[in-house]
Amino acid sequence: GVSGGERKRLCIALELLPEPSLLFCDEPTSGLDSSMALIVARALSDLAHRTHMTIICSIHQPSTQVFNSFDQLLLLDGGHAAYQGPAKEVPAHLAELGHPTPDGWSTADWLMEIVVSRLMETHELVHASAARCGNRVGSGLGGAGDTSGASGASGVSGG
Repeated sequence: GVSGGERKRLCIALELLPEPSLLFCDEPTSGLDSSMALIVARALSDLAHRTHMTIICSIHQPSTQVFNSFDQLLLLDGGHAAYQGPAKEVPAHLAELGHPTPDGWSTADWLMEIVVSRLMETHELVHASAARCGNRVGSGLGGAGDTSGASGASGVSGG
């Protein structure tokens, strides 16, 4: 038989046959064990960098390794952008806002904890993210990583 990881990679490969410039992946790591999820995330990241294709993935609970494969991050909370910017800048951004990542926490888990437990309100994160990026981060956005008011992350590579 075909494993879950093989099935995911085959589905992605079939979508790549027409050589799109943009690829949307809805939870490409769901149902996979952590090592296979990392293989899929790294393959997508490598593909984006090699081909300059923009790849957008909705991923609800990325492991640290999967999170680290993101170039850009859009975190949605209830349809609002709670963070938008380079994924690697999240720890410094949170520290500047007075919420450094605690020892023993991954950046992805801590960011979700801040949003879910309301340590900071979404509008505070939005304004701080917009000021840091030097642009306006939209609110009222729907889509990748946001279902029924739940929080989610969208990783973007390439482009």
